[in-house]
Amino acid sequence: MDSGNYRRHDNAGVITIEIKRMSFLLIDERQGLQLRIISRLFEDISLTSGSGRLQGLLLDRNPNH
Repeated sequence: MDSGNYRRHDNAGVITIEIKRMSFLLIDERQGLQLRIISRLFEDISLTSGSGRLQGLLLDRNPNH
């Protein structure tokens, strides 16, 4: 895996983020949930609130977290 990739494994599943030159790809493979792939251009997202926007991509799937 190169430096543009991040993968987290735990008991809940795997979350992978691939950072490209102008975009990112998020692959959410959590257990018990359907596979979800999100791709966004950096110019289309706002990062002014810190990590809240990127974190929201995961949390919108399960509003209880």
